[in-house]
Amino acid sequence: MSELKQKTVKGVVWSAVERFSVQGIQFVVMIFMARMLTPDDYGLVGMLAVFIAISQSFIDSGFSQALIRKQDRTEVDNSTVFYFNIVLGLLFYCLLFVSAPLIAKFYKEPLLVDLTRVLGLSVLINSFVIVQRALLTVHIDFKTQAKAALVASIASGAVGLYMASTGFGVWALVAQQLVNLGLNAIMLWILSKWRPQWVYSWTSFRELFSFGSKLLASGLLDTLYNNIYQIVIGKLFSASNLGYYSRASHFAEFPSSNLTGIMQRVTYPVLCSIQDDDERLAKSKLTRLDIDPEKINMRWAMDFCAQALRNITIGKGGKMDGLVMNSGFYITVASEVMAVLAVSRDLADLRRRMGKIVVAWT
Repeated sequence: MSELKQKTVKGVVWSAVERFSVQGIQFVVMIFMARMLTPDDYGLVGMLAVFIAISQSFIDSGFSQALIRKQDRTEVDNSTVFYFNIVLGLLFYCLLFVSAPLIAKFYKEPLLVDLTRVLGLSVLINSFVIVQRALLTVHIDFKTQAKAALVASIASGAVGLYMASTGFGVWALVAQQLVNLGLNAIMLWILSKWRPQWVYSWTSFRELFSFGSKLLASGLLDTLYNNIYQIVIGKLFSASNLGYYSRASHFAEFPSSNLTGIMQRVTYPVLCSIQDDDERLAKSKLTRLDIDPEKINMRWAMDFCAQALRNITIGKGGKMDGLVMNSGFYITVASEVMAVLAVSRDLADLRRRMGKIVVAWT
């Protein structure tokens, strides 16, 4: 087995460990928190998702992928991207801070003013670790990233549970996200050996941005497409309705997004590392993964989602179309319908995503 193949296999294993351990912890935390919070709490956070996601797309601007792709990257390149990300992070946080009243007015939710200004800090926090993540990915070092993510998930989950149990409501969700991102960033700075230098190059910026700008445009379109439903639901319906949708959507995307994420984040740096070796690329064995939903027995998934949604999606005192969900019958019906919708959507999404995965063995 070649050295690159060994690193690829090891990368896939640690990528899977990180994804499933972190997601598993977050899933358990979410179960308990959803018992203590209301759908309105989740809906309020969901209203801000598109604004945070768009800001994050601009901050990254495809630079992390550009750094991974560039084989002759230098410390000047790394530092240029680092300082550019911080400046954009500050800029977009200021934009979110100033536009918070407009966002609250758009959704007719006054609480969104403070929520936007606090949750917007996540954009600034992320801007400090984009280069560290990119360099760790270049070396296919997902073990270090797994350590940082696992510590952050456990600590943020404890904070979220404590605040939810003591009546902080939606602020428990905000604190959980910020603590998660903050601790993850701190751990990556501690575990990563890279430190920025006091240097910036416009030549380096233009070279990296020429590639990253295409990914920026693609990322913005993808972000708008994935969040358009939340904008419409949040505007035309209540925060409670958006809370139901965001929870069901999270369940629906959980399997497929994790499967594709595990493979793609490893195969990209692997293929980039041999991009200039035409002979090696030609000899690479490419396997296309495809899944036929008609051949998958999803009965277990439907039963699982029905039980999970019955217990946690509705939340305490939740409402759907003005009806207080205190009756066991209505909770059962709502959860069964949402489970079917979530699983059926996931089958289509899983097939679409898996059809695009290519695993490279060299």
